[in-house]
Amino acid sequence: MSQAARLSDEGYALLESGRLHEALDVLLRAVALSPDDPIVHYRLGLVYGDLGRPQEALAAYDRAIALRPDHARAHNNRGSALQLLERADGAEAAFRRALAIDPFLPQPYLNLGHLLEERDVAAAIALYEEAIGRGLDAGIFEHHIAALRGRGTPREDAS
Repeated sequence: MSQAARLSDEGYALLESGRLHEALDVLLRAVALSPDDPIVHYRLGLVYGDLGRPQEALAAYDRAIALRPDHARAHNNRGSALQLLERADGAEAAFRRALAIDPFLPQPYLNLGHLLEERDVAAAIALYEEAIGRGLDAGIFEHHIAALRGRGTPREDAS
């Protein structure tokens, strides 16, 4: 394993443990050693996102995607960064691209669904139904559908 890969893994572990500034330092070192590694850039985007720095997160996701265009999670998180930057159309396109690459990844359905809920409830419901049809966690998506239709769900009633 290369030094850059070790640093990337270490940075990700620091991110997962909530040590964001340490993770940032380590991942920046990994990027310096391996500037063409899409995973390092993706993980750097995650840290920037968690630090509340969406513009820098977007740049990191863009670099990861430039290096690996089929990185569905990078497209999804790119959409989240764009949404935070109040660029809804770009966010929608990024979420849709993530789904086109990996239609079994649940997060883009949720992210796109939340975005659609603001302007087209029927489209959001159809998207959640599509996720259920793909075999994703029906409980989560049924909960969102029920909420949009003004009905409670067992999950809601249990709390």
